[in-house]
Amino acid sequence: MSSVKRNRYIDGKLLLAYPDDYTVLDIETTGLSPQNDYITEISAIKYRNNRRVDEFSSLVKPELSIPYYITRLTGINDAMVADAPAIDEVILCFMDFLADDIIAGYNVGFDLSFIAENLAGHYAKRLANDYVDVMKLAQNELPFLGRYK
Repeated sequence: MSSVKRNRYIDGKLLLAYPDDYTVLDIETTGLSPQNDYITEISAIKYRNNRRVDEFSSLVKPELSIPYYITRLTGINDAMVADAPAIDEVILCFMDFLADDIIAGYNVGFDLSFIAENLAGHYAKRLANDYVDVMKLAQNELPFLGRYK
């Protein structure tokens, strides 16, 4: 049984595979809770036949000030996001970019939970994309490492 808590708004399945076509996702947030914290940046790189073909990146203006410890961790501060678009605009652009791609990322469940919560909260939509968690692949294929952070 997986220790990953599934988000109620994610319909996609975790794949333990190496697809040739996928989009790598990484987000930055104001904290750890998809229900209480905010996305401050969404970045993604699209691959076809394992070759980089396109990219998406946008800062996002959160509804609250970015905590100091998050600025130290991510390098993103309030001044940087002051004129950035709100998440309701960015999430639509990102979903257009993503289309029906497989999503890949390291500990990607975290990123997906924020994307899914925002899709559901702003547009009553569910995240249907399948996904690959590179950390899970590493745990399966490199068990001798012990730590995967």
